[in-house]
Amino acid sequence: MAKVDAAVISKIADSYHKDPHRLMDVVRDVHRDAGYLSEEAIEEIARAMGVHRVQVQDMASFYSFFDRKPAGACTIRLSNCVVDQMEGMKEVAAAFEKYLGIAFGQTTPDGLISLKYTSCTGMCDQGPAALVGDTVVTGLKAEDVPAIVEAIRKDKGRIGKSELFPNAEVQGGIQQAGAVVLAPFENGSALRKALNMSPEQVIEEINKSKLRGRGGAGFPTGMKWSFCRKAAGTHYIICNADEGEPGTFKDRAIMTETPDLLFEGMTVAGYALGAKEGLLYLRAEYSYLWPRLEQVLARRRRHGLCQSPGWDTQNGAGQPRGSRHPCHSGERLVGAGRTGISLFSLQRGQ
Repeated sequence: MAKVDAAVISKIADSYHKDPHRLMDVVRDVHRDAGYLSEEAIEEIARAMGVHRVQVQDMASFYSFFDRKPAGACTIRLSNCVVDQMEGMKEVAAAFEKYLGIAFGQTTPDGLISLKYTSCTGMCDQGPAALVGDTVVTGLKAEDVPAIVEAIRKDKGRIGKSELFPNAEVQGGIQQAGAVVLAPFENGSALRKALNMSPEQVIEEINKSKLRGRGGAGFPTGMKWSFCRKAAGTHYIICNADEGEPGTFKDRAIMTETPDLLFEGMTVAGYALGAKEGLLYLRAEYSYLWPRLEQVLARRRRHGLCQSPGWDTQNGAGQPRGSRHPCHSGERLVGAGRTGISLFSLQRGQ
């Protein structure tokens, strides 16, 4: 590996304070700058982060968004989930192959564009959808392909949202607002009510509501909270926004339409469980939401809505901690929408 590459990787690692829990962020940034993860890069990342090489190797081989061999300057990842197929994905795929003169899984001779299939991107309400670089493109039609390709060529693979780039935005998708999640909500109202109760009373209120988990088991939320509060050790609140089942986009809608409600719920849960920190586990396909979510958190911090008794608002470095709800971005976890695998990924910095 060239010295300049090692220096760049070292600088990236330093930007995350060489925190092994931010290994995913470091690997993602290296991949973005280099275009792929070479064996030498993996070795250098491990050295810079002070972790074992196999930990980086394991992560790099697990996530489909990490190329292990040189790819195009821009990769077009077209969702081939069953819903996108029903909405005309195959016609769009054929148009890309014809216009570029390559098949999916290949790169154009000039090294500019690679074509790949990916599983559900969480955009099935507005498919066919694709990721062009990091840009989400929805409602694709075969006739959109020439403009997309020419925009990539114009920017030499560095994609920006322009008038030449059709459908480079995500639509809201809400057809009818429900009476619970999308009901009118006053920021801070739930937190104020919770703080006028004991943590045990908050948990009892959740028990009375008969709220259950949205996974297959439908486990009672209040019971889970009660077990967690009584458990020894440090507690964390983790919001799993890594939905990956075909046709699923409920998490995207909540983070788009009601981010304050999401973070307030995490803060109330943190108070009830005696948690020290909140983590939002954000799938890579939703990385476009990151700036908006950080903006919402900054506003809530200014208004004192990200803290409650039991939350640590400062860590040893004097930086926000419990009030931060840092957004950890997990690359695509195929079939890993379940809590256990998300926790495993967070614990290992993946």
